[in-house]
Amino acid sequence: MSKSYVAARAFKDAGTETAFEAGEPVTGTRAFLANYEAAGLIEPAPADETPAPETKAPTRKPRARKSA
Repeated sequence: MSKSYVAARAFKDAGTETAFEAGEPVTGTRAFLANYEAAGLIEPAPADETPAPETKAPTRKPRARKSA
């Protein structure tokens, strides 16, 4: 699974003429993302705050003991 990034602030990439707003998801190649991150333009996206649904293992019914 790849990391998700968001723009740390509004910026425009001079080379590609692509503009980003603060908090907007940013996608691209690893090289673009590495450069943006090194420049402090992007940051890892916050984790989803919605808790994952809990799954319960099926419960076993106790068996009666066999007498000897």
